[in-house]
Amino acid sequence: MKKMLIVLSSLVVMIVVLHPLPAFTGQKNWKVDEKEYTEESYTPDPLEPINRLSFEFNDKLYFWLLKPVGKFYSDVVPADLR
Repeated sequence: MKKMLIVLSSLVVMIVVLHPLPAFTGQKNWKVDEKEYTEESYTPDPLEPINRLSFEFNDKLYFWLLKPVGKFYSDVVPADLR
């Protein structure tokens, strides 16, 4: 057990020490380019209507069916059998 603890702690120390820090990787500028995140570079999602519809369906399914079934299950079935 003691040997395993020593090996694991040595591994953690090696990972921390040998992990390349961003300051030493040659990056000169940490600032985000503001041009990348303007509204002009926005790409519309062609599947957005389908995503909204499936989200709405899943939301209704959860609140109208799955949540009541889960509550009924937890009320009826004893904790030892769950």
